Formats: sequence, structure tokens, C-alpha cells
Amino acid sequence: MYCGETAPWDHFPKNLRIGEFLDPLQVIVEFFSTGLPPEQLRKLEEWRYFVIEEEYYNDPELGPEPLLLRYDLHLRLMEATYLKLLKFRDDNIQPQSIQPGQFENECLMWSYFPADFSGEELADPYRILEHCFYRYPPQDYRDNLHAWLHVALSTRTDFETLPPGEIISFYENMQRLCKGAWMIRQREAENAVLKR
Repeated sequence: MYCGETAPWDHFPKNLRIGEFLDPLQVIVEFFSTGLPPEQLRKLEEWRYFVIEEEYYNDPELGPEPLLLRYDLHLRLMEATYLKLLKFRDDNIQPQSIQPGQFENECLMWSYFPADFSGEELADPYRILEHCFYRYPPQDYRDNLHAWLHVALSTRTDFETLPPGEIISFYENMQRLCKGAWMIRQREAENAVLKR
């Protein structure tokens, strides 16, 4: 009998189709096809605003639908990045060796380059995912995203359920996950998104 804090199936992906389960990179590529990191991070910040403030999310033309879509996209991104991390661990893959000047070239060529990571994290974005999932395992992500969705669509903020410090901590973790996923997308997908 399993005696841990969570059931072993709690971390199993619940929002991916079988093809996406087998190739989670396609989910990551799809996530960034809906907006590059600056736009994704701006929408995430907007979502956080409605979690913290007394206002509730209601798009003038589309109502709550854009926030529901954002919720689904982040759930799927989290599950896909978790699968990528598990595959990376299981295959015992060594990070790609970084060539001299690679970061500078990526910074010049890519449409977005996360400048706030350490050299080790830039060299191995799976370190970023390790940190993200150490702090918030998949079921904790699901629980937090679900709470964020409810609070952002509610007419009142519930700081008993979501203390402000926890909101900020989870928000920062989501930012890191998004940027780490972008690094993996840029390096592992067939075509990197370059500046025009």
C-alpha cells in the first residue's frame, strides 16, 4: 500500500492526449504559438492581478473565456514540461554542451531570451524545471491554478485560501516554468522562433 502524501497517480498527466503524452514538446510549441514569452508573462501578470485584487476577470467582449483558456494552457504546459523533465531524468541525458558565444548568439537571434537566469540554468534549462517541480509538484500546480481561476472569477478575494505570500511565490514559479519551457522549445523544436 502507498503511504506517501499523494497517491502515485496524482502526478500523472490528466489534460494531454496520448500523442501529446508521447511527444510533450508539441504541447510546449503549441503553448508559445498562442503568444511569445513577453505576452504570456503579461497575461500571467494580469491573471495574478485579478487573484490579488477585489475586482474579477471579465473580458468586455468574451467574458471569462480567455481566462479559462489561459488556465487550460498553463495546465497543459505544466504537464508537458513535467513529462519532459521525467524523460530527461529517465534517459539520464547530459545537458548539451554550450559552445563559446552560444548565449550571445541566442540573445541576438531569438525573439526572446530570458536574461534573468544563471549561467548554469541557461546551459541546462532542465535545472529550472527541477527547481519549479521541487517547489510545486504537479498536483500542487493543479490545485493552485484551480484556486487562481476561482478567485480571479469571484467577486471577492479569499486571502485565507490564498495568502499573498503564496500567491507571489507561485506566480514567480510559474514565470520560471514558462521561461524554462521557452528555452527547451527554442533548443529542441525543429525551428527556433527568431527575431524578424
